[in-house]
Amino acid sequence: MRDLTARAVRRMEEIKEFALRSQAAGKVSASIGTLFARGLPGLLGEDLSGRAGEGDFLASSARSPEGPFLDMVGKALELGGRQAALSDQLANLSAGIGKPLKALEAAANGMPFYDAALRPTAFFEALADGKIAYASPWRRGALDFDESIIGHGDLARMAVGGSPVKVAQARDVAELARRQEERVKRVGDRTMTQIVAAYRRHQGDPAEQQRVITNLIVQAREKGANITANQVRSAIRNAEVPAATRAVRQAPRQLRPGLSELEAGVVERGGSP
Repeated sequence: MRDLTARAVRRMEEIKEFALRSQAAGKVSASIGTLFARGLPGLLGEDLSGRAGEGDFLASSARSPEGPFLDMVGKALELGGRQAALSDQLANLSAGIGKPLKALEAAANGMPFYDAALRPTAFFEALADGKIAYASPWRRGALDFDESIIGHGDLARMAVGGSPVKVAQARDVAELARRQEERVKRVGDRTMTQIVAAYRRHQGDPAEQQRVITNLIVQAREKGANITANQVRSAIRNAEVPAATRAVRQAPRQLRPGLSELEAGVVERGGSP
């Protein structure tokens, strides 16, 4: 079942990527991809794929196994830990209350909605300048969208629970970039492991060692992972240093003295009664 779900997710990702690439190329087939990825409302500019009971034609994500209430509580705790804006907290608890406030803040360049009372001049000047700053509490306040992606009409739809297709597509681009970066990272990690193994295996034969490592680097680059000489030197150097020592060396400078003392205690007296 898990494999079936994973295949369905990959297929949906492929469809969304096809729709994005077709749209970027100006092809009519972009509408076909949008139809499969978003359903018929997608052709009218509205994305319903994230709503309960109206999901993507193929599964694109797993629902929270804890159920909606515990999921909401968990998100509320996480948002609190991130010092998220009040509008984000309210949107998590009640979309009908939080989403209009979130849209209002975005129209005011990200200023908190209560500044309408505390700093009315600055707040209403921000509302009138035509700029948009729709920030994400899950990315340390970084922007999800600005006026280059959405307009004030889109904000009005989002305020009442709508989801413009271009908002979903912008998220698809970000997700596609994240997945491609993860894939390249996996290739790089696997290659570095192979390089360290080759270094150890051919220590008595420098020429063969160099040949194998060079071939591994070339193969990784063909798959999109750019392995540099500095990375290879660092991996080989780290391969000869115990994990605890590496962690102490890589810790922030102000933490190293205390951590070094702990490590020395392990080396000198570890396991002693």
